[in-house]
Parts: sequence; C-alpha cells; structure tokens
Amino acid sequence: MRVYRDIDDTVLNKEYEIITRKGTFVTKIVADEKLVVDMPYIGKGKQSTNSEGWLRDNKYYFNELYELHTEYFSDANIKNLNNGWAIINDAVFRRHFPQYDIVGLKGKPLVHHHIGGGGQAMAIPQPLHPGSGGIHNIEKQIGIWGKDQENAERLQVFIK
Repeated sequence: MRVYRDIDDTVLNKEYEIITRKGTFVTKIVADEKLVVDMPYIGKGKQSTNSEGWLRDNKYYFNELYELHTEYFSDANIKNLNNGWAIINDAVFRRHFPQYDIVGLKGKPLVHHHIGGGGQAMAIPQPLHPGSGGIHNIEKQIGIWGKDQENAERLQVFIK
C-alpha cells in the first residue's frame, strides 16, 4: 500500500482499539493486500469523491473485488452484489479474512474504506467505519492519513 511506505511493520501489525458509538473493537487495521482495490482519480471537489478526489463508490469497489476474487463471495453476497445491496461480513468472507471474525462485526455490512484517505480502498465491516472517527482516528494517529495526497495533486493537473 502506498500510504504504508516508511511506516514500521510493528506499528502496522499492532492490534488497535477502535472506539465507535456501536462499540469498541480490538483488531489490526493493516490492510490485507488481497482486499485492496485501486480507486480511480476523478478530481478534487467532484461529486462522489473523497476529499482528495478519489472515487467514493461502494458498488464500484465490490464489483472490482469480485472480478479479482470471486471466492470471497458467498451465493448470498453475489446476489447482493447483483442487486446493488450491501455485501455482508458472512462466514465465507470471514474464512478468507479472520481478522473480521469478531463479535459485533459478524453479519454486518461491509463498506469500502479509503486507506489513509487515499486512492487505495479495502473492505471493512461498517461498525469500524462510522464516518469521521473509528479507523480514521487510528490512521491519523500512526501517520498514514493523507500520505496519498501528493499523488492526487499530481493527477489533479490533468483534470479540467
């Protein structure tokens, strides 16, 4: 992951306490490379983008992930994907990603999370991603938040 450059592995692989209104969860926040999808750069200030200008689109993310790894998707989640419904942190998904086999995360919707606020996204259970807090606070604490902004600024010069 681009935002992990120059961050010590012990910092990335440590378990963190993520405190949200839906509970407190102890888990690693390091992105599993098998879940990472590069999101397209659309342009800063454009509709359906994050603050840096990368596409913010759950459906796009999960369609791309499905193209790469159909084995992560149960029949129920394939149906959900085809109908535009939420992908669920179900037993099939957790077999591949046991870091999400946590009480309070099982059976919850998965959302795409822009790692460090940048252009690479990963799936995480929604309770870890309450909006402005949760996993974002830990990413800011360990120094990965905003590290992809330089790439966004370079791409922005091509956007009219």
